[in-house]
Amino acid sequence: TCSRKVKNFITLSYAKSVPEFQKSVNLFVDYRILLSSSVTALIPVGPCRLLGVMPCFVAYNIMVALNLNVQMSTLLSMYFRYRLIQTNGMTAAQLRASFIISVTLPTTFIIAIHIGPRRFDLVMREAIREHSEHNITMHGNFGGYESTSNLISSIYAFISLTTALISPILILYWKSIILKKLQLNENMHSETTKRGSRVFLKALTSQAIVQLLSYVPVSALYLIKKYSDTDLIILENGLVAIMTAPCAIDPICSIYFIPPYRKWTCNQFQRYILCNQRSDSNPPTSTVNVSSSAVFAPSFKRRKTNG
Repeated sequence: TCSRKVKNFITLSYAKSVPEFQKSVNLFVDYRILLSSSVTALIPVGPCRLLGVMPCFVAYNIMVALNLNVQMSTLLSMYFRYRLIQTNGMTAAQLRASFIISVTLPTTFIIAIHIGPRRFDLVMREAIREHSEHNITMHGNFGGYESTSNLISSIYAFISLTTALISPILILYWKSIILKKLQLNENMHSETTKRGSRVFLKALTSQAIVQLLSYVPVSALYLIKKYSDTDLIILENGLVAIMTAPCAIDPICSIYFIPPYRKWTCNQFQRYILCNQRSDSNPPTSTVNVSSSAVFAPSFKRRKTNG
């Protein structure tokens, strides 16, 4: 039914928006990332450095896992729209299975990366030795990954890069199929469904391209840094900002392309502006009460004396 489809879509929206909000919060847990021949140092420069080395290391891995979850959620949203046009949407079991897959992979990464002892002393020693031109000891203790060829880190990097590359390709492919279906079967779908599908496709396509522009350059810079031994300041200091950029851009795309979101946002701004105008034009209530009592007090006294 229509209500079931709406509920399924709301579930997908929550699955995508919650990790984006969490990832945007992690932007304030900023890092400077130094790549060496054998280690990757994570130097906290944000507020998280007050918590210690291990909490900062865990927070970074959570942010990395949320990146993967957001990518998969965007792909899942387009697949839901594709199934909605192709057949009759996704069943509750299929929706649950897709949601579990998008959550299981990032969760598995977080658990696996923390198995075994951490050699943060080795990371610090190697980073200081290979980057002696930088005064990185001023930041205090820091952690990171002992080996740049760590199996779990390599698997995550492969999955993340593959998802970032394949997602836009699949989304554009499904978009072309959906548009063809809408043109061939014009009588099967209402004008509202066709118009909503086209608008929603634009929103998802723009979000996929934003992810492509955010994650692929980061991966390319990482490979250049690793194999050419070139200092890349943007990679060292701007990686977290680049990775969290979709959190700021995705809501703007949704508000611009999806009419219900745009209408709600405009209504909120109009209500806020009207409230400010009313508060500026009307004097405070306490001032009115004082002035009214001052005006009527003399006449009240005169009536009492005449009586």
